[in-house]
Amino acid sequence: MFARIWRIEPYRFWTHKCALVGEISRGAERVLDVGCGPRLYRNCCEAVEYVGLDLHGRPEVIGSASALPFRDGSFDAVVAMDVLEHVEEIDAAASECHRVLREGGRLLLVTPNALGFGTFDSLADPTHRHHLTWRSATELLTRAGFRRLSSVTTQLHVFPPLNRRVRSLTFLQQSVCLIATK
Repeated sequence: MFARIWRIEPYRFWTHKCALVGEISRGAERVLDVGCGPRLYRNCCEAVEYVGLDLHGRPEVIGSASALPFRDGSFDAVVAMDVLEHVEEIDAAASECHRVLREGGRLLLVTPNALGFGTFDSLADPTHRHHLTWRSATELLTRAGFRRLSSVTTQLHVFPPLNRRVRSLTFLQQSVCLIATK
C-alpha cells in the first residue's frame, strides 16, 4: 500500500506546482519562467505570452538568472521553480526578478526546504550552491525589494498521510513556496 502511495505522490506535487503557475499567471500578459529547463510549466501558464529562460537546452531566451536580458517592468509574473538554489549570485538573481516585474507583479519562488522534509533534496544535489529555509528565502526576497510575501502550503509529500490533515506544519514541508509582490 505505502509503495503505491510513494509512487504517485511526486506526480501530485508536480500537479500542485503546475496549479500554482496557473494561478500566478492568470490574467497576466507576460510571464517569465527563470530556469525553465524543458519548459515543464509552459502548458500550465495562463498568460498571453510565456517566456522561458535558461542557460542550456532550448528555452525561448538563453540567459542567466543573475543578469536577465529584459527591460525593467517587462513581465506581469516571474516563476522561479527550483532554480535560485543553483545560482551562484543568488541576491543578484532575486534583484533581477524584482527588476523585470512591473509594479504589482508577482514572483512565485519554490526551492527545497533545507530545514524540513526537503533537507535531503537540498543537500544531496551537488549543484545546489544555496540551502534555503523559509526564513532565508523570505530575507532574500525582502532584500531584493519585494513588499508582500505569502507562504503557500504545498504538500508534505514526503509523508502523504499528513498532506491533507496538518496545515500548521508548513515550516516542515519539503519545499519553501513563496509568492512575493513587487
